[in-house]
Amino acid sequence: MNIFPTAYAAETTVTAQQLIQKIEVNIFDPLIKLGFAIAVIYFLYGVYEVIKGEASSEARAKGAQHVLWGTIGIAIMVAVYGIIWAICGTFNLSCGG
Repeated sequence: MNIFPTAYAAETTVTAQQLIQKIEVNIFDPLIKLGFAIAVIYFLYGVYEVIKGEASSEARAKGAQHVLWGTIGIAIMVAVYGIIWAICGTFNLSCGG
């Protein structure tokens, strides 16, 4: 016994491609953008520390570490976008926009 009308069931059918696209758009994109924002802020904070602590070699080294890890974070976020686009291209999905 089907409790849903046939027309309603046909409208709510979600294909695997639509599900993957919704997950990518609603979960991965915001997380990746948040990661980008955090990495850029961390990078800029490191630049600020390097400039602010120009008299102290210890402060410059600490700022340089922040710049390094901010750059690594940005590279990781770019790689994640590349992996997502490669997966979408491989499986003929329309991701992003």
